[in-house]
Amino acid sequence: MHDIDRILALTDLPALADELIGDRRGSGTSSKWPSPVPGHQQTGNSPPMSIFTDRNGTQRWKCFSTGESGTAIDLYKTTQNVDTKTAIESLAKRTGTQPTQQPPRRRQPNRHTAGQRPATDGTPHLTQWVNETNRLLELPKARPAHKWLADHGIDLDHATKNNVGYDPGAARLRRGDGLPRIGPAVVLPITNQNGEITYAQSRNLRNPGPDGIKYLNPHAQVARNPTISIVEHQHNGPLFLTEGVADALVLTQHGHNAAALIGSGLTSQDKWVEPLTAAAQGRPIILAFDNDTAGHQASINATNQLRHQDLEPATLSLPANDISEWANHSKHGFADELANMITRARPLDVPTPTGPTLDRAMRL
Repeated sequence: MHDIDRILALTDLPALADELIGDRRGSGTSSKWPSPVPGHQQTGNSPPMSIFTDRNGTQRWKCFSTGESGTAIDLYKTTQNVDTKTAIESLAKRTGTQPTQQPPRRRQPNRHTAGQRPATDGTPHLTQWVNETNRLLELPKARPAHKWLADHGIDLDHATKNNVGYDPGAARLRRGDGLPRIGPAVVLPITNQNGEITYAQSRNLRNPGPDGIKYLNPHAQVARNPTISIVEHQHNGPLFLTEGVADALVLTQHGHNAAALIGSGLTSQDKWVEPLTAAAQGRPIILAFDNDTAGHQASINATNQLRHQDLEPATLSLPANDISEWANHSKHGFADELANMITRARPLDVPTPTGPTLDRAMRL
């Protein structure tokens, strides 16, 4: 039996909406998302779904266009087209919540202001866990992580130097509340411009299946998703912006500067723009998102966000689905192929939208 109240309390609903729906507009309690209802087309300029906290302290969503509403469980069911049991089990994995034989305790109403949750300073808590998983990465028992890194074109030495870790699971490695508890997993730290660990993602090494979640994140009470990781920015040459830390690690391994967005859906926000431009320090920016529909839309969104800062990024045309796949299956040497592709990188030929046109472009 799963403690539903605990699962809902540990699920950061806005972050879940970012991952399942994407294209968030606005920030804080004013954030809006597209309708989670499959096949529903947005008709107005403002996305129809909002998130709020009810008087019991539970985060809930409502789509004002369709009238659908509910908790994180309902959002998962609606967007992934699964039953309640599957949704609960998936969110339990995401939050590291284990089944219990005891009846769940009745949760008392939350006395905090609506839309807010008690904050804790989780940085030392998070850093200690990341450092411990980094130590484990070099041990023979971390072979599942070694294989995953090799399959993604990342050398073990380079991964170790960048604080990548191996998590065998909560039964073998103790960690504080709010940290992912799934294992085995590769732990990918998120760093700021000063190289400080501010967040981390756990890449599930077990086959999650079509309804599973590959990446698990810390709870917002431990650390909030900064949307971007500045992996390396000290070398000469352009700064690449990738979709995920693994691709950024491949590029830095070959001597390039790279930053990673923590999900292509976040390009419709602007929180990542300032840290990216600060890391670039006037150097050219090259977008290197995945070669799929979501990645192409992310390139459009990111181009428009950067153009609002009077910057004109170039876009790299990938010969594979992503940077990691390209590096791992390169026929003529990844470094040489990448150098050739950099010379061909060009800005996207899309108009810069403004006002209602920008709203429409973000929904494409």
